[in-house]
Amino acid sequence: VIYVSRNPKDVLVSYYHFSKFIVTLEKIPDFNIFMERFLAGKGKKLSEEEIESVVRQATFENMQKDPRANYENMPEDIAIKGKGRFLRKGTVGDWKNTMTVAQSERFDEVLKEKIQTLPIKYTWDVNSEM
Repeated sequence: VIYVSRNPKDVLVSYYHFSKFIVTLEKIPDFNIFMERFLAGKGKKLSEEEIESVVRQATFENMQKDPRANYENMPEDIAIKGKGRFLRKGTVGDWKNTMTVAQSERFDEVLKEKIQTLPIKYTWDVNSEM
């Protein structure tokens, strides 16, 4: 597992500049006000209809049908169409359909060693976590 995180200060500054040229985003010309709203988690106000639309579109089933969410428009030299989908099954525990018990045990052994100092817990199945 490779976890990539962007510097949150860079995210703030990037978002500030991004908001200047995207028409649908609220314009906040004062960076300090923008930062305070960002730190407080103040996003764009959405109507009930807009919230319902986001929730409806964010279901796995609907995202799986969306060509943009599945990277279906990528050039053939990057992704082979018909060989798979980015949003495949949307289930927890599907690893059991590929890994043997021995592979699973070996994986657990190495992973425990590698992440022993990290405050991370993984959900391996709906009813368990590591």
